[in-house]
Amino acid sequence: MKTSAEVEAWLATIPTDESADPVWRLQAYRLARFAAARTWPIAGRLRVAPLGRTVADQLWRSTTAIPSDIAEGFSRSSAPDRLRFFEYALGSTRESLCWYAAAHLVLPSTQVTSPISELRSTRNLLLKMIASQRARLPRKPAFG
Repeated sequence: MKTSAEVEAWLATIPTDESADPVWRLQAYRLARFAAARTWPIAGRLRVAPLGRTVADQLWRSTTAIPSDIAEGFSRSSAPDRLRFFEYALGSTRESLCWYAAAHLVLPSTQVTSPISELRSTRNLLLKMIASQRARLPRKPAFG
């Protein structure tokens, strides 16, 4: 999956000691970190609208949970543990998409279209990561 020039420009601002962490090899993590960074100013604009504070807070919480859960899952040594945290990240990604849909009612589509696209890409990558971890789990016998 090719990343946008915007993502590439943001990645260039990340300190080397941070980007040297092995978790940076995961494109889903990099996209999720970018989505979280991009959400901060969007949440700030939402907070000034009536009912926008709730949307902003939920959007911020759900979006920042994605890279946190990916990082925690990446750090686990067993497939079941990694799977659990990658599934949490998937849930937060889907939640973020819902909150961006709500934000769309307040903000112009030009401000939410790109983050939604990046979250969809993150969701697709997480689905592949989850399938990979599930394939590593021991198979249960079909008949007891």
